[in-house]
Amino acid sequence: MDRNRVKSSILNSSFASFSQLINIIVKFIVQTFFIRTLGALYLGTNGLFINVLGVLSFFDLGINVAITFSLYQPLSNRDNELINEIMAFFKKAYTVIGCLVLVIGLILVPFLPWMIKGTKIPFLQLCFIIFLLNSVASYFFSYKISLLTADQFGYQNSINQTVFSLVQSMLQIIVLVVYRNFILYLVIQLICTIASNLVISLYIDKKYPFLKEKTKKNIPNDVLQKIKYNTLGMIGSKFGGIALNTSDNIVISAFVGIYYVGLYSNYLLITNAVASLLSQIVGSVSSSIGDFLVQHSKPLERYRLFKRHLFVTFAFTYFCSILLACLLNPFITFWIGSKFTFPTFLVDLIVINFLLIEIRQSPITFITAAGLFNKVGIKSVIEALVNIGLSLVFVLVFHLGIEGVILGTILSNIIINLWYEPLVVIKISINLNKYSDVFIDYFTYIFSIIIVMLMSQYIIIRINYAGFFGLIIDFVVVLVFSGFLFIVFFHKKEEYKYTVQIIKNIFSRFNANRNN
Repeated sequence: MDRNRVKSSILNSSFASFSQLINIIVKFIVQTFFIRTLGALYLGTNGLFINVLGVLSFFDLGINVAITFSLYQPLSNRDNELINEIMAFFKKAYTVIGCLVLVIGLILVPFLPWMIKGTKIPFLQLCFIIFLLNSVASYFFSYKISLLTADQFGYQNSINQTVFSLVQSMLQIIVLVVYRNFILYLVIQLICTIASNLVISLYIDKKYPFLKEKTKKNIPNDVLQKIKYNTLGMIGSKFGGIALNTSDNIVISAFVGIYYVGLYSNYLLITNAVASLLSQIVGSVSSSIGDFLVQHSKPLERYRLFKRHLFVTFAFTYFCSILLACLLNPFITFWIGSKFTFPTFLVDLIVINFLLIEIRQSPITFITAAGLFNKVGIKSVIEALVNIGLSLVFVLVFHLGIEGVILGTILSNIIINLWYEPLVVIKISINLNKYSDVFIDYFTYIFSIIIVMLMSQYIIIRINYAGFFGLIIDFVVVLVFSGFLFIVFFHKKEEYKYTVQIIKNIFSRFNANRNN
């Protein structure tokens, strides 16, 4: 990548990471008040709503990613007229999708009690309707954010989201402490979502004034066909992603109990927070990679970039996974009490599921940047069916509970994703027949994380310190131990040396700017 792409990538990653860090801290604070005022049942209900709305998000068909990809070329050429035509089409599409989600969501309202095993939640349907409106509001405003992302100004949206997240969280904490009311909690969320989307929409209109001009021409047929082609390719991916991300809590709620969805939500809060942070770091360079692929056709250059990106993804996943495996239960015990913790085996399954998802982010980023959505569509449908099928078998036949649900997701990842997605990148995006060394790297990375994770857990069990002081000791010991093994195992790799050099350059520039 040239200097401008590197600068844009670092800027987007830095702001996105900072925004995610703030959101992580704020979410922990809000969830603490939520658990202490409303309890695990409402926490589970909130988690169920998120997953039901996740299912409804299927109706956007992945058009957001397809249109973002179609903006790379006109933005590179500064073709404002074509950009305006694409955005006008995007607006119409998302208006239709928003209305469709609203209607289907309202149809689901009478069936909500069937999704919850055991305990009844007061005003369940009203709470869901407010949650639904919060989701639908984004469809009518936030489509413009794709333009910022494609133009490598995603950090500006990160700033906007951080500000409104802080405002929303403060208001929700006040509502929880004073009124202990779930409905008011959701109303605050709805108001802040609408306000956030309005502000960023007005900002984008000012930044790109040509968007206010009414287009006299329809979107060119070749661009429209490419959007349709990529959207059709994304349908399968969208379906698979929704099934993987939403089916777990729905199955747990329906067959295990809504209370356990609440317990699982605490673990998901932590792992999803870390995953979001990693996604911002890894995925925020997607537009830069797309630009790189447009301008560089030599397979070896693309191949080198992919291997370096994969190593960076692995490095972050390595440290995060090992720290999560060792610190999740001690942290939750310190945070809200040991009664909210899971057995170590279940925690290990949660972390293995996390690391398998995160290590996939490199091939997914390249597939997205190259617009190869049609190549993963059918795969995602098969993956979703295998995941749901295995989860139901483990829960209903073998009575494994939450362990069975997560085990189904892990096995579907291993059986389908871990070999297919890198193959698509190497064979189609990079156009190389040689790809065995990537697979060796890929599986070496995964097994090294699991092995060091188990070794680190063994050490932490022997230390056995409790409380905040114990968390600090565990963190330092695990970080030093895993860091030492990381250097020993990988210091000879070219990707390791490249990554270290980038870090040195960043610190050198930082020190130079500080001295000036």
